[in-house]
Amino acid sequence: MTAPRTRATSSHWGAFNVTTQDDRITAVSPFEADCDPSQISAVLPEAVHHRSRVARPAVRRGWLEGGPERARDKRGADGFVELPWDEALDIAATELARVQKTYGNQAIFGGSYGWASAGCFHHAPSQLHRFLNSFGGFVSSFGSYSTAAAQAIMPHVLGMNFLKLMYASQNAWPMIAANTETLVMFGGINPKNSQVSMGGVTRHET
Repeated sequence: MTAPRTRATSSHWGAFNVTTQDDRITAVSPFEADCDPSQISAVLPEAVHHRSRVARPAVRRGWLEGGPERARDKRGADGFVELPWDEALDIAATELARVQKTYGNQAIFGGSYGWASAGCFHHAPSQLHRFLNSFGGFVSSFGSYSTAAAQAIMPHVLGMNFLKLMYASQNAWPMIAANTETLVMFGGINPKNSQVSMGGVTRHET
């Protein structure tokens, strides 16, 4: 058994200290400089090592054993078979080549959307898109989970870029408080929502 080790880290809900022992997270504590730390970090020891997490490459059983039709009728109910990395990579390479040859690169969707929690270099979409571009290209997506529809529609409604409207043209809270009789909000105003930020900051104040 190795000695416990505590290191500081940061996330979308702020900075905190993580204690590890024998390659497992054993405890999480608030960052000393955070006057109002989020409680989200407390779930990490259980969440990181939960049995529902994907630990190794896995392929749907019907895909492996169902012949050319891949037992499509079992999607959503089928089990998964864990495979060694080399075998899983060979399957992925073979399927990419098959789809490219049969349908062209327009049939390959470069998904893997995410907030890049692991950092810019380890940003899953960037790495995936770079790889697929070297393979001839792919179909991408537009916008984000949060604002894609508004990004597409608002320029035609208000005549301006939605992200500019959202990030650069907002009124400050004091101005809203001084000039507003009724404020209507559709979600998002609960103070707990301010615990999470795209950049991740030490102090989360509302």
